[in-house]
Amino acid sequence: MTAFVFGTAPTFVIEPGTAAVAAPAAARMVSTIQRSSGASLASGPPATSAASGVASATAVVAMAAAGLAAGHRTGRRSNVRHTRLQAVSEAHKTDTSDKLFAEAQDLMPGGVSSPVRAFKSVGGNPVVFDRVKGAHAWDVDGNKYIDYVGTWGPAIIGHADDDVLQALQQQMEKGTSFGAPSALENELAKMVIDAVPSVEMVRFTNSGTEACMGMIRLVRAYTKREKVIKFEGCY
Repeated sequence: MTAFVFGTAPTFVIEPGTAAVAAPAAARMVSTIQRSSGASLASGPPATSAASGVASATAVVAMAAAGLAAGHRTGRRSNVRHTRLQAVSEAHKTDTSDKLFAEAQDLMPGGVSSPVRAFKSVGGNPVVFDRVKGAHAWDVDGNKYIDYVGTWGPAIIGHADDDVLQALQQQMEKGTSFGAPSALENELAKMVIDAVPSVEMVRFTNSGTEACMGMIRLVRAYTKREKVIKFEGCY
């Protein structure tokens, strides 16, 4: 069974052997599931969708993909019309996640290390994850998720890829941090420059904030201008 989770709403399970409807009917399916569960698909600013994690993106993308596959198999609208998708409500445990989040609120502002993770935009408590592998993630309560976020980009080939883990292990045997230049910096810089034609030189940083600060210093020095415009709500 493949589970799709809408934030804190019940988990929906596609029953084995039940054919999926084609992509054009995906919107109708989403509407039906919303009515049956009371769940509301995330829409709005990126923070909302990001905080919901595997909410609307999981349902819409998975349903559309399944629908396209079904459409190719049948090849006729008449057959697609009679296929059905049955959503079954299944208990979704969050006891351990809730306990850990309650503890975190006494240790960190808002109980999280990033405002988006607080779930304020979507309601409920954030999910505390335990492990990841490939395209899947498991939380501390044992619930399994399909991950369409990929750590916001870095896990583009999937989580805990065997080749990546092997390369990391080999490098970690040399040490985890030098605090000084290393040969791999040159290799990575060459890869970035080769991949992006407009880039002539690279400065590596530890965070997006640090990168933006360095960029502001550079443009102020180059333009001889002191003022910087920052849009509200942006980093």
